[in-house]
Amino acid sequence: NNYNYNSPEDSPFSSHELKRFLRPGAISKLKPTSPTSTSGSLKTIPRVKNLEPVIKPTKVHEEKLCNINEIGDHVTHTKSHSTVLELEDIKDKYGEIGKLLGSGANGSVHIITRQSDHIKFAIKQFRARQYKESNTHYFKRCNQEYLIGSSLKHCNIVDIIDFIMIKDESSNATSNYLYYEIMEFLPIDLFNVVMSNDMSRFEINCCFKQLLEAVTFLHEQGIAPRDLKLDNCCMTSDGILKLIDFGSSFVFQYPFEPQQIMATGVMGSDPYLSPELYSPDNKGFTQDEYNAAKVDIWSLAIIYCCMILRRFPWKCPRSSDLNFKTFLMPDNEPHDYSTSATTHEQLVEKRRHLREIGEDPSQIKFPDHLRQKIHPKDLHGPYKLFRLLPHGCRPIISQMMAISPQERPTMKQIMQDSWVQNIDNCTVDALTKKTLRAKGHHHTVVIDDIPS
Repeated sequence: NNYNYNSPEDSPFSSHELKRFLRPGAISKLKPTSPTSTSGSLKTIPRVKNLEPVIKPTKVHEEKLCNINEIGDHVTHTKSHSTVLELEDIKDKYGEIGKLLGSGANGSVHIITRQSDHIKFAIKQFRARQYKESNTHYFKRCNQEYLIGSSLKHCNIVDIIDFIMIKDESSNATSNYLYYEIMEFLPIDLFNVVMSNDMSRFEINCCFKQLLEAVTFLHEQGIAPRDLKLDNCCMTSDGILKLIDFGSSFVFQYPFEPQQIMATGVMGSDPYLSPELYSPDNKGFTQDEYNAAKVDIWSLAIIYCCMILRRFPWKCPRSSDLNFKTFLMPDNEPHDYSTSATTHEQLVEKRRHLREIGEDPSQIKFPDHLRQKIHPKDLHGPYKLFRLLPHGCRPIISQMMAISPQERPTMKQIMQDSWVQNIDNCTVDALTKKTLRAKGHHHTVVIDDIPS
């Protein structure tokens, strides 16, 4: 049988079952309900990733990847959350596999169009099993992304429709099966939109808050994506951001258990990595355990910096990187970001009032004691970066980029920040599934040609 789920009620996997499946040494006991029809229900279009980026993302350190929590070899893989098909069956159900949309460490994604109703999907083929990887571990690593996308329903998380197994009978096969997943096809790549230089400040904030809501939801389920970056964010044509790619996810807290589990293994791309992932001598990656949720917090702050500046603050968070080394230095003088943000907000309000009554707003000056007095070339410390960001975001972004993970806020604390709460973002109505557009901005659309 083939199982497709279009709503939380349709999905046979609760978040508890999902995390039990990902638990080290767990035996999968997921049991699907009756399959449901999905004819004509999906109306989204796929992601596009072909514009030449100004900032070229660095390659993932594949040799250090640890895609899921340690897995016991006694885990069985059953048909309870997969479908064994022939390649022709995929063509019959979803159409011919078409244009390559993108590829990464975990596999490649193509466009696929269902001939019966011309609805477009994205199909991901997972990379071949690594030589030292057991078939059981390989299956579970591939299937976990499907479990997350099909079980944890949220308007800012990509909807994964189907997980398919195809018997691999090739002579050089490293696994018994080839694994595919079918997901909604998103037309807009956030990286390309950011690099278009057409995003307004309100649009940037809207996208950032949508991303915060997605990660907040995942953290509430005890799951840390661990590979947060612009490349893993796509959008619908209605301005709804969706987080994709959960191949690096880590379960840091299980249901009804208060303690958190520390992660190991380096995940992600250099510019987004948190500094604690590097060894103290800066000669390689750390083998120590780390808090996966706090790593996500750092990556989110880097994403916001990239959206505002349209460049990475540094190539990698190591002292051998001059820009990061400058960030590690103490500030030339202390800075109170909260006071600065409040003062700036009051100044803007006064200037707005003067414009309304026809007077010159330039007569309102920023207080001298809060003005930067040092030439930018002579600056060092975190302020050299944070001064380039909007005043309102500096208090929370500076906390999210604390060098010590223990000093970073949780997602709950971030969402309670006054600047974050005041962001008016687009979302989806939970009942009607209609897009609710926030006022004051539109969303930039950057799409490559897609074959019909």
